[in-house]
Amino acid sequence: MADRETILRHLETSVDVDEWAVIGVKEEFEKLDKIEKIMKLSVIIPYYNGNNYIYDAIGSCHHPDMEIIVVDDCSPDPFTYHGNKSVKTIRLNNNVGQGIARNAGLDAAKGEWVTFLDQDDKFLINLETFMELIPKQAQAVWTQCIWLELSGKSTVYNEDLALVHGKFYKRQWLIDNDIRFSDTCRWYEDIYYCNLLMPYLEAKECARMDIPTYIWYQNEQQQTFTDDYNYQHFDCMIKANFEVFLRHYKHKLIGKDQTIKIMQNFMYQAKNMLLAHKAEDKDAYNLNLLENTAQKVAKAGLWNYSQLDAFFESLKK
Repeated sequence: MADRETILRHLETSVDVDEWAVIGVKEEFEKLDKIEKIMKLSVIIPYYNGNNYIYDAIGSCHHPDMEIIVVDDCSPDPFTYHGNKSVKTIRLNNNVGQGIARNAGLDAAKGEWVTFLDQDDKFLINLETFMELIPKQAQAVWTQCIWLELSGKSTVYNEDLALVHGKFYKRQWLIDNDIRFSDTCRWYEDIYYCNLLMPYLEAKECARMDIPTYIWYQNEQQQTFTDDYNYQHFDCMIKANFEVFLRHYKHKLIGKDQTIKIMQNFMYQAKNMLLAHKAEDKDAYNLNLLENTAQKVAKAGLWNYSQLDAFFESLKK
C-alpha cells in the first residue's frame, strides 16, 4: 500500500499531471482492491457428525496461502469453528452424501490448486513444502496414501486410481475437463470420480510423486450418512459409471480395447461389491442388473458376448 501512496503523492504534486489523470489512477487502484486474491490451495472437507476428528484434520493442513472449506452435509451436529481464519464453512440444507458435498466445495473454491481431505484423516506433510515440489507443467498430481487399519496394520497405496485421497489438481483443469462428482449418484461416489480421472492417469500434464502425503484412517464411524445397503445404491453406481465409460469412448479419450479392459475391471469390482453385500432377496436383482448393463456395453460394440457369458457364469456359481 505504501508504494501506491507514493505514486499518488507524486502524481498529485506533479505539475505535468492533470486532476483527471490522478482520479483515473485512483479508480484503477480501487478496482485492484476489489479483485479477489487467488490463493494457492483449497482443501475441501465434507463433514457429517465429525467433531471428534475434524479438528485434527484441520490441524494437519499447513500452508500460509490456503483456504479450508468445510462442507457441512446437513449434520445433526453442525460444524462450528472459531480458530483458523482460513477455515470457511458451507452448510447444506439437505443431506446429499460426500460426493455432492465435495462438489459444493469445488464450486466455492478460490485456490489455484484443490485437494480433498476426509474429516477423520490427516495430511502427513507440510503442504507448503509439498506444493513447491510439484513440477511446473503439472495440472494434476497423484501421490502416495497410507491406509491405517484399526488393528494398526498399514498399507501404502501408490497413486492408486481407485482412491480420492492423496491427489491434487489445478482447479481450472478440473473445470476444463468437467471432472466432478456425480450430482445424481450419492453411493460409491469415489468409484465414479476416479473413473472420470482414469484416461488422464498417463497424460503428460499429470505427475506421479512417490511421496506419502495422506493418512487414511479406518474408522467405525462413517463420514457422511448413507442408508443401509440396498439394490438402489448398486443400481445408481452401475448406471452412473456406465455413463462415464461411454463418455470417455465417445470423446475418444480411450480406445475400444482399453474400454473393454476397463469394463472388465469394473464388472469385477461390481461382483465383489455384490458378494460383500450378499442377501438372498437381492442377489437375483443385482445379477440381472449387472447382466443388463453389460449387455448394453456389448451392443455398443465394447465387449463380445462370449466374454459376457463366461463372466456371468462365474458370477452365478
